[in-house]
Amino acid sequence: MSVQQETIRRQAEPDQTRSAQTTPTAPSRLIGTAELRDKVTDLHEQVTDLHEDAQSSTLHARASQLAQSDPADLLATLRGEWGLSWESLAHMLGVSSAAIRKWRRGASISTENQHHLARVIAFCEMLHEADPRISDPAQWLEEPFVSNATVRACDLYAAGLLSPLLSVAAGRTSREVLLDQFDPRWRENYGADDGWSVERGGDGAPLIVKRR
Repeated sequence: MSVQQETIRRQAEPDQTRSAQTTPTAPSRLIGTAELRDKVTDLHEQVTDLHEDAQSSTLHARASQLAQSDPADLLATLRGEWGLSWESLAHMLGVSSAAIRKWRRGASISTENQHHLARVIAFCEMLHEADPRISDPAQWLEEPFVSNATVRACDLYAAGLLSPLLSVAAGRTSREVLLDQFDPRWRENYGADDGWSVERGGDGAPLIVKRR
């Protein structure tokens, strides 16, 4: 081997060493990927929170406008246009069925409850807008939220999870994720019994009946 060839080889060796030192190792690449994933997750959560805040503001604004209507008209819309049963409506509002009956007969209603009636209408409108395939919001609200549990969407509404429900309808959140938010032990606390099924009664309200 010539002296010139030996000199060229020795000059190349430091370059190769320097290149090896600057290449990220596998553990460092994993750490970088994990940090990037965490940042993406944080950003997704921030965007979700902002969107739900915007939905809540829109819902409140619509309800405030609708609340200017006569309570009798609000009740007629909820029953006639959206098909909600009086029992489900009472549950969603957190009042008794007797209170609903009194309002239907013309009894006075508080400003707060009138706004709550209007909010259910606004929610049904936004539910249909979130997914136009939901042509029957009453059925969507009253049927079991998932096949293996007895909890319904109207139960989640009564728990105050209005904006997350709209996110589910729009496909931005899964039903299971929302149920985890509602009750982390929902599978144990609301597990469906195979011996029973949910059917509609004469007034359209869901009934739990024993399978034949």
